[in-house]
Amino acid sequence: MLLKYEEEGQIQTALAIELMYKQGLMDGIYIYQRVFGN
Repeated sequence: MLLKYEEEGQIQTALAIELMYKQGLMDGIYIYQRVFGN
């Protein structure tokens, strides 16, 4: 039971990190276009 919970927690953490990475990437592209896109 505990092992299953830990595995699910790791999956949720990995998904959260992936979402933060993608959000950061989009923000970086947006900022890059704002600064250098003119």
